[in-house]
Amino acid sequence: MTSEHFDYDLFRSLPRDELIRYMTPIANNQGARVPDDDLARMSRELDEYDEYRLVFALELGSRHLPDQYARRLPRYLSHGSFAVRCAAAWGLRSLPNRCICDELIDSVKRSLVRCPQAADWAEIVEFLEHESGLNSDGN
Repeated sequence: MTSEHFDYDLFRSLPRDELIRYMTPIANNQGARVPDDDLARMSRELDEYDEYRLVFALELGSRHLPDQYARRLPRYLSHGSFAVRCAAAWGLRSLPNRCICDELIDSVKRSLVRCPQAADWAEIVEFLEHESGLNSDGN
C-alpha cells in the first residue's frame, strides 16, 4: 500500500505499521499534495492523534498549510514524544517569514520552558528571531 495520493480515511484508520508504510512516501515527497480541507480537518483534530498521526500531520500541515499550522506548532515542542518534538521543530524552521511574528516566538519560548530538551531546541528562538528580523542587532 504505497501511494502518493492522500486519503484521509486511510490516514485515520490504518494501524500503526500500515500507516507508516502508507504515509512515508507522501511525507517524503515534497510535491505530494494533500487537500487543504483534509489539512484543515487534521489541524482541528491534532489533540485526538496518536504519536504517529501527529508527526505526519505536523509535517504535512506545516509544509502545505503553514499559516494555519504555525500557531499550533510551538506547544508540540514540549510533547512527551521526541518524534513529535522533532516534527514541531522542523515545522517551525520551515515556516515562511510571513508566519513568524512576536506572538509565535513568545509561544515557542513558553513551550520550551516545559521541553525536556529545552537547551537543545533553544536555537529555534534565535532562528525565528533572525528570520523575522526581530533580533536586536538588526542582522
